[in-house]
Amino acid sequence: MICVGIAAATLEACGARGRGRVARRLGEHIALGLEFFIGATIPNVILNLSWAAVATTTLTIVVRKLVTLSLGLSAGEGRGAAQ
Repeated sequence: MICVGIAAATLEACGARGRGRVARRLGEHIALGLEFFIGATIPNVILNLSWAAVATTTLTIVVRKLVTLSLGLSAGEGRGAAQ
């Protein structure tokens, strides 16, 4: 199943403007995965209050925010180039 997904992504990336589209979708999936990870670490912070748990959750939130900001910037560049 993974090989089928890789093959489909490769064919999509070879099309017109494929690399940007694939990169944007990959970023969206990474942001969604980090969102689930944040949702899993918040109960860990509540149940196991330690500086390590707080630091892990904070770092995850910062990385997710940077990915989201990066997606916003790349989407803005794509719109500017298309006009």
